[in-house]
Amino acid sequence: GKTREMTSRHKNWDIYQVIDLHWGDEVEKMHRYGELLRSVMRDQIRWIYDRSHQRKLTEQNGRDSLALAVRATELADQCS
Repeated sequence: GKTREMTSRHKNWDIYQVIDLHWGDEVEKMHRYGELLRSVMRDQIRWIYDRSHQRKLTEQNGRDSLALAVRATELADQCS
């Protein structure tokens, strides 16, 4: 019926089960994104002023993360 219809990744699905996953302390997603962005910016600014600072996000691990996300999207598209 209508209660089983859903859309994800621009496709319609007939679902039979809904699972809620919770992790952490239920921080709102946009608040978490803001915290992460501020942390990355602090890290990068510190590196600008002190080149001996070991950055958490570098050109290499940033590129590797992007490549992993692209591959995950490709695999998800194959399954749908």
